[in-house]
Amino acid sequence: MAMETEQTTDGLVIGRNAVAELLAGGREIEHVLVANGERTGSIVPLIAKCKKQGVVVKYVDRRKLDAMCDHANHQGIVAVASAHDYVPLETILDRAEEKGEAPFLVLCDGIEDGHNLGAIIRSAEAGGAHGVVIPKRRSVGLNYTVAKTACGALEYLPVARVSNLNQTIELLKKRGIWVYAADMDGTPWCQTNFDGGAGDRQRRQRRQRFGEEELRRSGQSAHAGQGQLSERLCGGRHFDI
Repeated sequence: MAMETEQTTDGLVIGRNAVAELLAGGREIEHVLVANGERTGSIVPLIAKCKKQGVVVKYVDRRKLDAMCDHANHQGIVAVASAHDYVPLETILDRAEEKGEAPFLVLCDGIEDGHNLGAIIRSAEAGGAHGVVIPKRRSVGLNYTVAKTACGALEYLPVARVSNLNQTIELLKKRGIWVYAADMDGTPWCQTNFDGGAGDRQRRQRRQRFGEEELRRSGQSAHAGQGQLSERLCGGRHFDI
């Protein structure tokens, strides 16, 4: 009899029955990994259910699943459960309105490292942001690495996950919200630098202000989650370019 698998401390849900129960329970799922070439038995309706519920399905080498599950019987499918629930974008905007404040959102474009996203969430919460917005694809989700790095900030700062970040930016602009961006090709503003490259060209064109930040840290590599981000986020609400 196939071994039933439990959820691990990394949020992995392993095996066909376990993934089916996860889908039925309505819990947030970051994505589902399916072994290349796996098309037998219950795997096909499981994949169809994932797509129907808007869950991202990624096809990977079976050896990757073996390594992730420490060679447990994953039956060709593994789900990565979210460490925290997402909220609709409107919930974040309503949160700002309830406080009588202009909306202050941090939109993360192409942040694929969990430590970076966790640090941004932690800094955004400390800087007074009303929420964080991430895209569904080409971005790390609220996995356990993000939650751990955020150091409890997810309990206080809501995160929305949207299907299309470009459309979200346009929606915010129509609501009268200015969109600023830290960009490698922007106008110099202060002394911090992001290592760049992740921002989508279309999104860059939709932003109304660009701010390039240059970081000079001897012997250290700059990335999106470091470099006095709390101060930059607060200042980013008002900087003039």
